[in-house]
Amino acid sequence: MENLKEALQKMNYAELAQLKKELENGAFNMRRLVGTRLRELENDHERYCTHCSSHLDPYSVNTYTLIFGPSEFKKKVSFCGPDCLEYFLKRVRVIKESSKH
Repeated sequence: MENLKEALQKMNYAELAQLKKELENGAFNMRRLVGTRLRELENDHERYCTHCSSHLDPYSVNTYTLIFGPSEFKKKVSFCGPDCLEYFLKRVRVIKESSKH
């Protein structure tokens, strides 16, 4: 939220008035901009393997993406192959088992 505060400080009167009007009218454009930016950030996770950091080909059928976590705080990770995915899952199991003790 601090970045939003800074962005508002940099806006002039006309920009702030336009933003206020947008918010009062349902903020359709604001929702679209935020949604677009969120999709961009979500797709960034799919560019590199979470384990080995190798570049992922977005058109390859040999990549794997795992979505996990509670519904309000989903995490998304991508892997270049089954070996990196298996290593990740083994590490998750180790962490989960060590937290039980």
